[in-house]
Amino acid sequence: MSKGGGGSSLPDPQDITRRVLALGRHLAGTRGGTTIEIAKTPKDEVWRDGRVRLYRYRPAGRGDRFVDFTDYVEYFLGDAIGAACAASGAPRLALFGICEGGVIAACYAARHPDAVKGLALAVTPIDFHADMADPDAGSGLLNVWVRSLPKQLLADMIDERGNLSGQVTGALFQQLTPARTLAKYTSGLVELADDRRALDTFLRMEKWLADRPDHPGAAAKEWLIGLYHENRLVRGEFLINDEPVDLAAIACPVLNIFGAEDHIIPPSCIRALGGILAGRDYVELEVPTGHIGVFVSRRAQQMVPPAILRWLARLG
Repeated sequence: MSKGGGGSSLPDPQDITRRVLALGRHLAGTRGGTTIEIAKTPKDEVWRDGRVRLYRYRPAGRGDRFVDFTDYVEYFLGDAIGAACAASGAPRLALFGICEGGVIAACYAARHPDAVKGLALAVTPIDFHADMADPDAGSGLLNVWVRSLPKQLLADMIDERGNLSGQVTGALFQQLTPARTLAKYTSGLVELADDRRALDTFLRMEKWLADRPDHPGAAAKEWLIGLYHENRLVRGEFLINDEPVDLAAIACPVLNIFGAEDHIIPPSCIRALGGILAGRDYVELEVPTGHIGVFVSRRAQQMVPPAILRWLARLG
């Protein structure tokens, strides 16, 4: 690095060139035979002790266009819970739901309180309109964006393909923070050129983020229109099997994890569950990261897994 006027630090063009060349060599090497494997995720393996495997994961096709939240809550998740209890001999189990999966898990816990001994949620929206009262003008841009689109337009967009395109949602998330997205693939990537381990971690995450299957059509309409637009969950109007979900019926201990800097799901939308479960066995864990950072950042790795393990140990 070279020094400019006033003591400010300016990039050294030769150093930038060296880093770009090093980055190019590494990326060329990954295409030439060295495969950057994705770290184990819920898409591959649910728990690393070898006892629990993923129940069902495959991209949604046109035949899945009518799959809705009732299917996810009562049949996919419900059947998996029944199989896990039968295999283990346990009468109840603990659920861990992430983002939209957290909504599914919360709905199940509310509808079947005797079957769940603990509910852990991470970056899970509960009150989809809580961002309206947030003083931070940059909070909840996704919420504002979806609410600004006419409901019929959203329905037509989904009906065009039968499902909600994963490529469309991926592009949408990138456009929420365009400057940050641009920096990540330019200056941010060059900064990693000298750290092979950090660069490989970055590539793994990008590969994982790019794995965006289509969202089943009926469930996508419930998600975007029923929840983002109409906020039915906290109003007690969100229907599973034609019956309204009452989150106050959740009877088990709850661990609610959120990112303090989450720009996709504002903390206020997540923490709303605390008001619903006031006076219950409810605890929150605030992680100083964004949405994905809750799971992959170094700080989160020091906070989240130990907190979950302590919470599970307390459940017995």
